[in-house]
Amino acid sequence: VAQWLVDSGTRPGTHIGLHLDNQVDFFAAMLGCLKAGALPLALSTRLLAAELADAIDFLDIEGLFTETSRLTTVADASMATAGLRFAVVSGDEMSTG
Repeated sequence: VAQWLVDSGTRPGTHIGLHLDNQVDFFAAMLGCLKAGALPLALSTRLLAAELADAIDFLDIEGLFTETSRLTTVADASMATAGLRFAVVSGDEMSTG
């Protein structure tokens, strides 16, 4: 995870959102962010698309880890914000712009 983040242009101090349940993927993403020097920010999985977009903008989040079940919410949120560079869904990259 850390190497992928670095290869994708993530720099130390970059804010990365964790829109995941507290399971193995959450901790793998968190540790990968920390190893890459990024700042992992846990986001509630109960956020609606507009709330998620506001959080992405307010927290200056450039990347997001999420789950397939939340893909529609993330896609809607990413259309409402310009700051999100990428989202990772169940280990697969989904470019958002």
